[in-house]
Amino acid sequence: MTDRGLQLNRDLVLIPAYEPDDSLLSFAEALLAEDLQVMVVDDGSGEAFRPVFDRLPEAVTLLSYETNRGKGYAMKYAMEKILSMPQVEFIVTADADGQHSPKDTLRILKAAHENPEALVLGVRDFPENTPLRSRIGNRLTAKVFGRLTGIKDLEDTQTGLRAFSTKHLDLLLSMEGERYEYEMRQLMDWAKSPYPLVQVPIETIYRDKENSTSHYNALKDSSRIFRSLLDNGEAVLFTLSGIISFTLDFLLFNLFYYLARPLHMTYALAIPNVAARLISANLNFYLNRNYVFESKDPLIKDFLQYAALVAVLLTANSLLLSFYGNILGLQATVAKLCVEFTVFIISYLVQHFYIFAKKK
Repeated sequence: MTDRGLQLNRDLVLIPAYEPDDSLLSFAEALLAEDLQVMVVDDGSGEAFRPVFDRLPEAVTLLSYETNRGKGYAMKYAMEKILSMPQVEFIVTADADGQHSPKDTLRILKAAHENPEALVLGVRDFPENTPLRSRIGNRLTAKVFGRLTGIKDLEDTQTGLRAFSTKHLDLLLSMEGERYEYEMRQLMDWAKSPYPLVQVPIETIYRDKENSTSHYNALKDSSRIFRSLLDNGEAVLFTLSGIISFTLDFLLFNLFYYLARPLHMTYALAIPNVAARLISANLNFYLNRNYVFESKDPLIKDFLQYAALVAVLLTANSLLLSFYGNILGLQATVAKLCVEFTVFIISYLVQHFYIFAKKK
């Protein structure tokens, strides 16, 4: 690991860079011309890209390490260094691939000065010439983010142009994630904090139709981002509540099935399933409302919505169970396990996004 030129200015632009081209040089020079401190992190780009970093102006603070660790790691590595730079008051994070202009960097920095408690986001409008994967990915993550947090007006969840006061460094360093998912984790954790999110429109810049300069891996990095969206204490509690309720439901189903075996085969499956589900559903509602989502809505409102969900899922559950048991001839316990997985996923989504959705 090597560091170069730690300087102390009030405003600092932090640029994590992995295998950059000459656009990094022109961006850094333009920022320096605006009297901004510039810090670049070489995220293990390798010897082939050493000439690019060597050509950076001497005024640029350069941090580097040998192995690629990811964008989130690079940003947190730099933040640790900035902790020892007490004169720095505001930080802007920007990408190294030419997607951010110096003019927009100054605009969100100005917004950070005006809103020192906020995380300021430079948000894009995604016109028709935006690469399809970027347009779809941003819209989808924005929708899910809004459902999970109640912040439904956030237009760009994947922007790399962000500004904040150094007073928030401890909070930002405590957030999990080492690659692209770190930026989503920032938003998820910030939404739980008392601090505001401020959006500033910026220009949408892509150097070619497919955004070929980006190192974003559509499959791996998208999976990390969506895992970050759902990876929170609430989701863990929801899963635990579901396991408890499912265990009770499964045990009661087998008990009632044993008692109902003398009946006709159809009823011998349906009656135990309905009885077990009604009992376990009441337990699940109690746990979810009071301990998972901590709903403040009227009890009757939550109960009626939950009851409607249970009725729909119970009908679907029983029909599927009858199909697997009576038509396909699966053993009752195997059929029950097959059906429950799909029903659990549907129940999770409906409760999380609609019935107990938090409103901010």
